[in-house]
Amino acid sequence: MERKKREAHSKSRRGCQNCKKRHVKCDEQIPRCANCIVRKLDCVYQSTREPGGSSATTTLLTRRPRKAPRSDPPPESSSDSSSVIKSRIYIVPSPASSLVSSPAAFSSSPESHRLLELELMHRWTTRTYMGLVAVPEDHPHLQDYLPRAALRNSYLMNGILALSALELARASATSATYLPAAIEYSNKASADFRVQLCNITRENLHLLYYFAMIAATFNFALPPEQMTSIDRIGIAFDMVIGATAIATTNIEWLMDSPITLGTVLDLGRASMDLVDSETLTALDYMVSVSSQMSPKLIAEEKETMKVEIGGQEQEIPCPPVSEQFMYWLAIAHLKYCFAEDARSLIKGYCMTFIPLSGTDFIWAIRKQEPVALFVLMYFGVLMDRYGADAKAWWIMTTGRDLVKEASEILLRSPVAMMDDGREGIAWTRRQVGLPPLVMESCVCPEDLVL
Repeated sequence: MERKKREAHSKSRRGCQNCKKRHVKCDEQIPRCANCIVRKLDCVYQSTREPGGSSATTTLLTRRPRKAPRSDPPPESSSDSSSVIKSRIYIVPSPASSLVSSPAAFSSSPESHRLLELELMHRWTTRTYMGLVAVPEDHPHLQDYLPRAALRNSYLMNGILALSALELARASATSATYLPAAIEYSNKASADFRVQLCNITRENLHLLYYFAMIAATFNFALPPEQMTSIDRIGIAFDMVIGATAIATTNIEWLMDSPITLGTVLDLGRASMDLVDSETLTALDYMVSVSSQMSPKLIAEEKETMKVEIGGQEQEIPCPPVSEQFMYWLAIAHLKYCFAEDARSLIKGYCMTFIPLSGTDFIWAIRKQEPVALFVLMYFGVLMDRYGADAKAWWIMTTGRDLVKEASEILLRSPVAMMDDGREGIAWTRRQVGLPPLVMESCVCPEDLVL
């Protein structure tokens, strides 16, 4: 009987030193293989030369990666909601889109890529998702339902992986490993999300809404770079308002979806009687400061506003909204947010202040209007309380930073000339643990309209 010829082995001898010691397969990726990434080990390769003069390291880096899979095509629908959404929302460019991921963010090896995604999905289901939980009923929805839905929607999957990678970058000392991956996943998700916005249906509305909130959270938690806290909160306001516009495209669809909006509504309204007397007095400072400043029409100063609609920047006319009414609406809802904070049934309820305050309020913040900054300080107090929960990892010191930056600007504004203005500044700084400011008379009394 003829003996079968023995085949040559296909095992590589260029694995890292750690994998060789453990006698496990190494994916040979530079600078760190997947096994070393998971075990948080320093990955060291032995420098060996191949026939032809090129090193093993050079061969790995010049190996052609596999072709990336195509994104899922948008589902077909006869719904005309796409025309509605185009006219009602605008997508703010993500700060992540200007960042370039490291070449090592993804390995050319499908195995190491798969290991990273398994790690990130495990992180989502055990830790990251908790930062988005508002009520207990959110747990099964975010922990189980959303990852399952992501298996059929690439934009949602990439969004989950991006936020998990960013959370891991914040929690571990190896941010250089996870941060590039987070940015890469975010860029992929945003591109696919824009395509899906053109075809909103009953089946995908709630998924698009959740992704928009994930994207807003992601950009909120990105490294600040050279941006001030006020600039960052302006971007966050824009993105949350965009997500809310998606949710309100068809509220009946949203109510029929596997989402906890109905549970929140069933909780009823909080009573201002829950708020302590000191806080009630401090909240009255907002009303006093707003009423003492001269009311005017916003449209007198801004005739048009640049927004992004359907991927293209356009200028739209600004409606003549009374500044006094705008502040009254923002203050009224912010006071109620303090009542919900005292009730402690809905985590992060203060975030609802963002869509209800509206785009005109965002414009006033960017213009550093004194009353807008004064109200923003109180929002910062609630954000600081929300961020005290370790699960709300994405908030970090945002609330405290907002109070600090806004109060220092207000020190040079007419608000600092008002008794209630000074009291409000002092109260908000105490609430977030900042030292008191020395109030200097650096504005003219004539600047006030009493």
